Amino acid sequence: AQAQARAQAQAQASVSSSGELDLRGQRQHMHAIQAETRRQEAAVKEAEEAEKIANDYAREKEARAAADAAAAAAFSSSSTGASTATRSSSAPSGAGQSGHGQSSMGASKIGGANAMDEVALVELLRQRPKDVPVMRTRDAFQRFFSGMDPAKLKRLLHEAYADLDPEAAKVKIEKRMSLLDRPSKSR
Repeated sequence: AQAQARAQAQAQASVSSSGELDLRGQRQHMHAIQAETRRQEAAVKEAEEAEKIANDYAREKEARAAADAAAAAAFSSSSTGASTATRSSSAPSGAGQSGHGQSSMGASKIGGANAMDEVALVELLRQRPKDVPVMRTRDAFQRFFSGMDPAKLKRLLHEAYADLDPEAAKVKIEKRMSLLDRPSKSR
């Protein structure tokens, strides 16, 4: 609005004594209007982009919250004993177990990760552990992935980190895999 007022003032200043605009004044007026129009279009475009980014962020946040809720629900159902145990009560302790798919915790229960589909697990693994309640601590991570085949977890980690630098992905995968092999501090 100020730019238009300036353009009009310039145009009025260039009015000849006979009351008609000279050609130079008309051009200045036209250029001022075009410049203001470009500024307004840029401001509208910037506002639209900001709104799109805000909407994308809100959708991503909702999806993350839904994934966290699903993970928490799966985790809580597995930690309350709603899921099946890995060993049958009639089998002797350790019978038929080769050690694969078990963490150092003994894997007496199947963790919530086993009840989730792989796409959701990959999405959870892509997030920072402190942003996902079921992976925030070493104990929580071990409980959540308890009973999962290590080869499957490693494959999911490779999928989750596919877009990272191979060396950085390798470090992250090794770190997460090592969490299953370490005994928790509370034990």
